[in-house]
Amino acid sequence: MAGSPPPNSTWYIICTCFLLCSTIQGTLGSRQQKDLLYDLFEKSSYNKLVRPVKNETDNITVSVELYLSQINNVNEKYQYLSMMVWLTQRWKDEYLVWNSSDYQGLDVIRVPASKVWLPDTILYNTRDESSNEPFMTVTTNVIVTENGSVDWSAPLTIKSHCSVDVYLYPFDKQVCRLKFGSWQHDTKYIDYFDDTADASNYNHNGEWDTLEIAHKKELETFSCCPDKTYASVTFRLEIKRRPLFYFLNLVVPCLVISAMSLVEFILPCNSGEKVSLGITVLLSLTVFMLVVAENMPASGSDIPILSRFYIITIMCVSISLLMTILVLNCHHRQTPLPRWMQVVFLQFLARPLCLHVHVKKIQRSNSKRVYEPITQTIYTDMDMGPQEDPIDITTREKRLNGTRNNMRSLSSMESASDPVCREMLRNQRFLVEHFAEKEKTDQLISDWQLVASVLDRLFLWIYLICIVIIDSVIFTQML
Repeated sequence: MAGSPPPNSTWYIICTCFLLCSTIQGTLGSRQQKDLLYDLFEKSSYNKLVRPVKNETDNITVSVELYLSQINNVNEKYQYLSMMVWLTQRWKDEYLVWNSSDYQGLDVIRVPASKVWLPDTILYNTRDESSNEPFMTVTTNVIVTENGSVDWSAPLTIKSHCSVDVYLYPFDKQVCRLKFGSWQHDTKYIDYFDDTADASNYNHNGEWDTLEIAHKKELETFSCCPDKTYASVTFRLEIKRRPLFYFLNLVVPCLVISAMSLVEFILPCNSGEKVSLGITVLLSLTVFMLVVAENMPASGSDIPILSRFYIITIMCVSISLLMTILVLNCHHRQTPLPRWMQVVFLQFLARPLCLHVHVKKIQRSNSKRVYEPITQTIYTDMDMGPQEDPIDITTREKRLNGTRNNMRSLSSMESASDPVCREMLRNQRFLVEHFAEKEKTDQLISDWQLVASVLDRLFLWIYLICIVIIDSVIFTQML
C-alpha cells in the first residue's frame, strides 16, 4: 500500500516517544529549580546587602572550618607563612527557606556565591593586602538547603604573619596562628564559633612537617570601641622543619672547614703555608656566615644558634691564626734562649706532649774569644721514633775541642816576627772566629726551633680540646 510506514516504524515511534518523555521530564526538573530560584531571589526581592535575619536583634552564627592543603613557604626573614587551605563557612539565611514538597522534593540548590549574603570574614593577621579579596569575591558556588543553611567552601592561598623563632634554626619548630573574624560586625550581629581544623589532606612539603593544628574561639574588645565585643576563630598551626638540607649544606661544610684549621699546627714551620691556610679557612667561614645571614631576620632580640656556631668557629680560627704567628715568631728567632723557657718547654712540656728533647751541656773554655757554653739538644718525636741530629754529639765535641786547640796554637804563634806569618795567623783566626760564631748562631736557631715545635704541639692540643667542647655544647643545644 502506498504511503504505509516501513516495517520497523513501530520501534522508531517507541524510541521517539521515550526520548520525548525524557526531555519533558528533564525540562520539568529544571523548571522546578527555576521556579525555586525565582521564588527565592526574584519574587521575594532578596537583597544580598541586607543581613538575612527577620528580627534585627538576632545575630547570625557563623561556623568556620579550616582544612590545610599545602604549605608554600615559611619566610624567616620577613616573618610570614604562605599556605593553601580549604576554608568552609556555614550560617543560616532566614530568607532562603522553602518547603521541598512544593518543588517535588527539591531540598538542595547550588547558586553562585555572588547572589547570596556573605559574612565579611577576613584574616586579621594577613601580610598581603590582597589576601582578603578571595573572602569577598570568591567565584565558587554555595550550597543552600531547604532549612536556610548555607555552606560556602573555597580553596584559598593565604599569607599570614607568623612570628618565626630562629634560635634553633635549622632544627626549629614554629607555631603560626590564623585569625579569622568579621571586620565590621560585633557579636550583636555576627558571632563565630570554631568547628573543625584538619590536616589529613595535607600534601607534605619537602621542608616542613605538620605536627598539630588546633582551633579556638576568642572574644576581644578593642580600644577604639570598648562597648563592642568582636568574635574570632584562631587556628593554631605547629610545624617542624626538616633539617637534612641545611645540615648537609651549612653545618657539615663549617665542621670540615674548621677541622682544616688543625692542619695549621701539623704543617712544618718552614713550609711557609701555615698563615696562608689559616687566612683561607677564615675567609671560607665568613662566606658561609653571610649565606646564613641572608635568610635570617634583622632582629636584635635573639641570635640563631647556627649563627653563634659560625661566630664562635670564626673566633677559634682567628685565635689559631694568632697561635700560628706566635709559633713562627719563635721559630725564626736568633736571640739567646732564656733559661726559664728552656726549663718550661724543653724539660717539662715536651714529654707530656709526646715530644722527646735530650739536653746535654757542652763545656767550653773561658777564653774571651770563645762564647758562653751552649746547650746541645736532640729532638725526637715519640710517634715517629728517635731522629738523630745530623751531627752527633761526639762529632760536635771533637769539632769544639779542635777549635779550642787551634785557638791556643794561634795565641802562641801571635808573637812570631815574620809579617807574612802574622797576616796568615790573623786570617786563620778570623776564619776560626767566623765558624765559631756561625756554630753558636746555628745552635741558637736550633733551640728556638725546638721551642717552636713544643709550642706548636701545645697549641694543637689546646685548640682541639676547645673545638670539641664548643661543638659538643652547641650541638647539644641544637638537638
